[in-house]
Amino acid sequence: MEKALEHYRSLPQPKRSEHLWRYSAWRRLHPTGKVEEVPKAVSAKVVLTNLDGSAVDSAIELRPARGEERRRLSATLAEDNVAASFCRALCGDESLLLSIPNSYVGEQPLSLDITASGHISSLYLLFDIGTNAEVELAISIRGEAGWFGLLREGNIGENSKLTEFVHNRLDHTSTLLRCEGIELQRDARLLTATLSSGADKSKSDLRYSLTGMGADLGVFIAVHGQGKRHDDHHIEIEHKVGNNRSQVEMHAACDDNSRSVGTGRLLIAESAQGADAGQVFRNLLLSDKAKADVIPELEVLADDVSANHGAASAPLDPEQVFYLESRGLDKNESRDIIVEGFLMDAFKDFKSPALIDRLRTLLLVHLDCDLI
Repeated sequence: MEKALEHYRSLPQPKRSEHLWRYSAWRRLHPTGKVEEVPKAVSAKVVLTNLDGSAVDSAIELRPARGEERRRLSATLAEDNVAASFCRALCGDESLLLSIPNSYVGEQPLSLDITASGHISSLYLLFDIGTNAEVELAISIRGEAGWFGLLREGNIGENSKLTEFVHNRLDHTSTLLRCEGIELQRDARLLTATLSSGADKSKSDLRYSLTGMGADLGVFIAVHGQGKRHDDHHIEIEHKVGNNRSQVEMHAACDDNSRSVGTGRLLIAESAQGADAGQVFRNLLLSDKAKADVIPELEVLADDVSANHGAASAPLDPEQVFYLESRGLDKNESRDIIVEGFLMDAFKDFKSPALIDRLRTLLLVHLDCDLI
């Protein structure tokens, strides 16, 4: 723990001129505002079951991580990553490992329920997926913690497939800092979907490294902004070798005085010939005071690649609202139907019927509560 504290305090504090912190200053996100301070934190409660609530297969482990496991699975996030370093210092020696054995094929999705409580809460979660495994995972982040830091790092082994859904449903008074570093080996596939509707301030630093040929990555994000909610997603993808694929699709619907930020950084190394990568950011502005900022970045050093990006922002279409009202719906119901369709469209390439059903249900419940 002392080593992690010393490392964090040795790092220069990030400036607003840096790409990652341009719209969300580290001082504002820090739980006390004193950036040199690492306060005491309460460990979040974690429960692993099958999606139907039954016990998981005995071959799956959720246990404290060992030192050598932490070193092996934490190679994706750079040593100078301030947010990740802070989360490591905050968690100290406490970390959990979710281990999926070689050749495991799940009959139904797993459910990982994370509950953050107390003034300041934290969780360091590592995962290790063996070779030739297939698993689906639903992650729920909830609770009334004033501040919650989630650091997740791991590895997806050769020819393995992880399909996951992450739901940020923290209390509206909370602040969320989410850091992620995931490495994909040869022929590995990761499809990761996020529905972000909780926490008043939310910052997500999501980094993925495609280190094996044939790796396939899909990142799908839907953000619903209300009140003064500030939601900032930074997605960084590095193609280290060629003949692999990545896709980013982010949709944000912003109402009231809320703000969504989406920054995507795509790095294709000189050795990554044949890489195929794309980023699309779409924003729906539901009020005149709502804001949405998008910065897609491409750094392409290889010659034979397919790389593209796109961004669009638009207000609510009054003709769509009028059409729904003419069918007997009131204005708020019409708006919610449009928002639901817009946000769900972010997941059109997310291939998991069970998780899509769960995602749609949770979104509809969220919008119904908003309507009430």
